[in-house]
Amino acid sequence: MLQEETTAAREALGLRHKYLLGADPTAPLVFLVHGRAGNFDVMWTFRRMLPEHLNFIAPQAPLQDPIGGHSWWQVTDGRHSLTEAAQASSQLTDFIKRSPEHYGLAPRSCIALGFSQGAGLLSLTIQRAPQSLKAVALLAGFVLEEPQSLPTPPLASVLMLSGTNDEVIPIEKARQGAAYLKSKGFSVELHEDPVGHKVGAPGMRRLAEWAKLQLA
Repeated sequence: MLQEETTAAREALGLRHKYLLGADPTAPLVFLVHGRAGNFDVMWTFRRMLPEHLNFIAPQAPLQDPIGGHSWWQVTDGRHSLTEAAQASSQLTDFIKRSPEHYGLAPRSCIALGFSQGAGLLSLTIQRAPQSLKAVALLAGFVLEEPQSLPTPPLASVLMLSGTNDEVIPIEKARQGAAYLKSKGFSVELHEDPVGHKVGAPGMRRLAEWAKLQLA
């Protein structure tokens, strides 16, 4: 059953979150990272595309967004601060690293799915802390560039699902992000569908195939 964190868990891990844990503490752990003006409820639709018997945690961004919901950093006139994004990445990395122990888990692997701003956040996190996750799916998202050298070899797989008609994240921005991550040594697959700022049915099928391979 989907559960919301206790006050003690929130204080220990630093972020509000909801979680769904199965009977196997060694099962792969999936983090669901929402986008701008979202919350810890909006990413659960992607769970149906993933294998059964996994453990899931969905953190909620700490900032109230002026347009509603919660965001990982504030956006002003379409711009954001890389410093604020880096701070959010550090907070998320700490959450990812501490969550398994707090909930008594010993996952065989950890992956994350991020949508839009959440995808941008994950793109920065895998550059700054590549050992924190085995693989990530960047859904209708973009890539933030980390100017520093990677501290360790990058993780195995990055799946990007992008819409050629996306009015929020232009497809060229997604393509540039994919090329950048490849230049950093990541294994990247960019899947494009003729949709707007969402994941279309072909993309959802590709997500299911990719996740099955990553979590095998």
